[in-house]
Amino acid sequence: MTSRLPDSSHPPDKKPVEGDTWRSASGEPDAPESDAPSTVGDAASGAPLPEQAGEVLSLMARQVRAFSEAWSKGAPPSPTDFLTPATDDVRRLLLVELVKIDLNRRWPQPESRRSVEDYLHDYPALAVDGNPPYDLVIEEYQARRQAGETVKIEEYEKRFPRLAAQIRRLLSDADRAPSTMMVPIAPLDELEAGEQIDDFDLLLRVGQGAFARVFLARQRSLQRMVALKVSADRSNEPQTMAQLDHPHIVRVFDQRLVAGRNLRLLYMQYVAGGTLLSVIQQVRRLAPAERTGALLFAAIDECLSARGEAIATDSPMRQRLIDRSWPQVVCWLGIRLAWALDYAHRRGVLHRDLKPANVLVSADGSPKLADFNISYCSKVAGATPTAYFGGSLPYMSPEQLEAFNPGHERRADDVDQRSDIYSLGVLLWELLTGERPFHDPPVRAGWSAALDEMVVRRRLPLVKSLPAGLPSGMDETLRHCLAADPADRFASAGQLARQLEICLQPRAQRLLLPRAGWRSLAQRYTVAALLIAGLAPNIAGSVLSIAYNQITIISKLGPTAQRVFNEQLAVINPIAYSFAVAWLLRLAWPVVRGMYKRRLRLHEDPVERAEQRRRCLRIGEYVAWVTAGAWLACGIVFPVWLRFDVHGTESVPAPYASFFTALLVCGLMAATLSFFCVTFVAVRALYPRLIDPETNDTSTARDLAALGHRSVYYFLAAVAVPFIALMAVVLLLQGDDRIAVLGLGMIGLAAFFAAYRLWREIQHDLDALAALADPAASLSDGSLASDSSWASMR
Repeated sequence: MTSRLPDSSHPPDKKPVEGDTWRSASGEPDAPESDAPSTVGDAASGAPLPEQAGEVLSLMARQVRAFSEAWSKGAPPSPTDFLTPATDDVRRLLLVELVKIDLNRRWPQPESRRSVEDYLHDYPALAVDGNPPYDLVIEEYQARRQAGETVKIEEYEKRFPRLAAQIRRLLSDADRAPSTMMVPIAPLDELEAGEQIDDFDLLLRVGQGAFARVFLARQRSLQRMVALKVSADRSNEPQTMAQLDHPHIVRVFDQRLVAGRNLRLLYMQYVAGGTLLSVIQQVRRLAPAERTGALLFAAIDECLSARGEAIATDSPMRQRLIDRSWPQVVCWLGIRLAWALDYAHRRGVLHRDLKPANVLVSADGSPKLADFNISYCSKVAGATPTAYFGGSLPYMSPEQLEAFNPGHERRADDVDQRSDIYSLGVLLWELLTGERPFHDPPVRAGWSAALDEMVVRRRLPLVKSLPAGLPSGMDETLRHCLAADPADRFASAGQLARQLEICLQPRAQRLLLPRAGWRSLAQRYTVAALLIAGLAPNIAGSVLSIAYNQITIISKLGPTAQRVFNEQLAVINPIAYSFAVAWLLRLAWPVVRGMYKRRLRLHEDPVERAEQRRRCLRIGEYVAWVTAGAWLACGIVFPVWLRFDVHGTESVPAPYASFFTALLVCGLMAATLSFFCVTFVAVRALYPRLIDPETNDTSTARDLAALGHRSVYYFLAAVAVPFIALMAVVLLLQGDDRIAVLGLGMIGLAAFFAAYRLWREIQHDLDALAALADPAASLSDGSLASDSSWASMR
């Protein structure tokens, strides 16, 4: 049930609504709302009496519905004839609702009108401590206004002086709360499959609640199959859902009003696979170790078979989900529902009744959010949070329970999108384990006391545990959703979706949440990390080049050449390295500044942050080009200087060609390795601190993809080093020079393997980060990283 049921001793300050028990296109009723069976028994029959909140709500809906229909068939029925075996508190709550129907039926007929005092005389059990139920007072006030009377609040303050303060507070909002009844007065027509209504042939009843019926129907004019929801014309559900167009929200086609019958026909996308309620029933049948992705499709196939519909066993999505663990599938479902909620929230729509029966499932396992009957849309004219307030008690957040509680001062207007996030957390917990995270108390001392107790339980530390084998971070994510204080939850459903996506992407999670180690040091000492990554390959190349030239060239040219070579090393290398370091720091400064601001949590301009991310992805290339330029310049300066300063030495072209070739080979090795080392540090340690994983950013995904493509060219440059050495051996060099340069080529081959290893790691990291920035735009088809396979199933 989803109706607003006021405490019989305290009236609501918000309007309850017709809470459709949407069994969707599945045909299942809502599951019992209790986590444990009731312990109160019927003395006569031995059967358990309804005691838990959900059981009580279901009982009241049935009896109020039956009483309302009995009123339409003849002589006025007696409310006491519709009281069922139950505890005294439950019977009193039911009597209050029955009296509301009776009061509203009588007031349009002047000869049969009755006052609150009349009902108190006939049914003394209505009163508590001599006071009438607050909501019954409100109902009389509204019934009189609708009958055309001029009614003043002061009259009710005089009639019920002990309730004067409460009455003034509650009736001050009466214009926005025309009724406290849980059901519409006019009963729904008893439509059945095989009949026709308006433009629709009713083929099969696939769902029924207290206030609506759902049929699989054929729309004659367009010859298409639709889900047709038949209900009283009360809420703003069609206008609300018309604002939404999302792949994981049921698509509404249009509505029709049936003249003279106060019926609304809402026809929408037909979703054949049932609801998550049937999936949870499957979960409860299996031990945790037996639950896999196949469980989801066992529930779907059971629903399809019951209706005689074909099972789509060849669906690629089906095959991929079946092979996953159950926690992974729950996480996957949660991501899609969170994105659907985020889409609705960003358009001013709050759902406020998120539960398993309100999530439909398509034949391929994709979830679709349904039943916005008591939602609130800020864009619908005349809609207010108060006007359509309700929900399902076991899935309500603490603040929604308080707003639902007529004895609490919290208003429906205070409930925001974080309440939907809480409800989704409860739903995912139940989907994962088969039970909800909180066991709610029985209804014994009235609704207000029961609701207060439910709030208290939700504000206590969550002691229930989740099964082992969850994706890393999933436990923390669900507990974050269930924080008692809204400020401690995710600020948006989009943030929740992002966090669930990270749970399914271990590599991305490791990147975003690094433990103590070299990445933490790199983030703290960014300049040092970039210098080490950029200079290490160059220093190694310099040592190799000096040793090679010393042994193969300088030692053969005599003492003068040795002196000149030493002078060159003392002059050229410091200049080259100083220039390279200064240029590197200039190019890397935005990244360094960004890391500093992130560490201190300083405010950053979005444009500045975007530039920091772009520069971070480019820094490896800057280092590579500066390195290549410096080595190329040295490859020219060293031989030329040596040629003009060495006098009296017989010189031939071959030693100088060997000198240049050695510098070229070492320079290429240093440049490519510098690119991969710096890019590796930038992508794995620095870039994750500069991105915002809670928002989609297609430009970031494009930048990551572009770097992935460009890195291929640098890898090809690393591949080219051994071939350049081989060509030099064949075409330019002779004798011992050939052997020496060939040795350089072998070292270049080792550098190639190092570059290859770094390149693969960078590609994996880029793929994971791109899937986070834009899950629809992964860098690969999943062959590089398992993260991508989840992203492609978005």
